[in-house]
Amino acid sequence: MNKYEIKQRLEDLDKQQAGIDSERADLLNELENIAESESNDQLYFKKGETAWFVELNGVVNYETYNNDFISESTNAAHRFFRSGEMADMFAAKTQMIANCLFFKELHDREYTETDSFRQGDEMSYVAFDYIQNCYAVFKTCCENNNAVFFSTPEIAQKCADWLNGKSE
Repeated sequence: MNKYEIKQRLEDLDKQQAGIDSERADLLNELENIAESESNDQLYFKKGETAWFVELNGVVNYETYNNDFISESTNAAHRFFRSGEMADMFAAKTQMIANCLFFKELHDREYTETDSFRQGDEMSYVAFDYIQNCYAVFKTCCENNNAVFFSTPEIAQKCADWLNGKSE
């Protein structure tokens, strides 16, 4: 290539780069303008950002995101978080629900809450009482998909006692 051809090629590359820069700026602007509700329900991390996650065994861990350790399936399972506090909360709440379901399987397997909700009966469930700082029995006649219900308050109390014993 002669000097003229090299200068011409550099000009062509500059024009291409200007087009790429313009398109990139447009895409970044479009990305910023997309409403949160329009985006899908996955977390995305920037390279170098800390990603907290809950392992399948319930242990909270973290890594610095480097574009390759977050799999689509794990992210889709909503086990990644931007803060350790949120990951700890997720781990504790899912473990409590798992423990209640395990207890229910052992001691109250035959009972399903569907019929009781239809009849408007008062239902017993276990949750953490932050005032008393322990697991306790609560009652409701409203459907709550976040609770594990028991057939009697006595069985629910046994579950709360069991959970409190596990947490000591």
